[in-house]
Amino acid sequence: MKNRTDNYLPIFISIGMFVGIGVGIVGAWMTGDSELWIPLGTGGGIAFGSLMFLWIPIKK
Repeated sequence: MKNRTDNYLPIFISIGMFVGIGVGIVGAWMTGDSELWIPLGTGGGIAFGSLMFLWIPIKK
């Protein structure tokens, strides 16, 4: 049987991705280097969301 907490993983990844896109846009706006900051922010946000899924306890 599939673990019920696995249903929350896409939510955490999506939230992290959107936060990362925001950070990437702000970083690109401040430095003028959008080719670096937007993909870096998106990838970092996805990684951050995955780590938050492991760190934050979810009640079953």
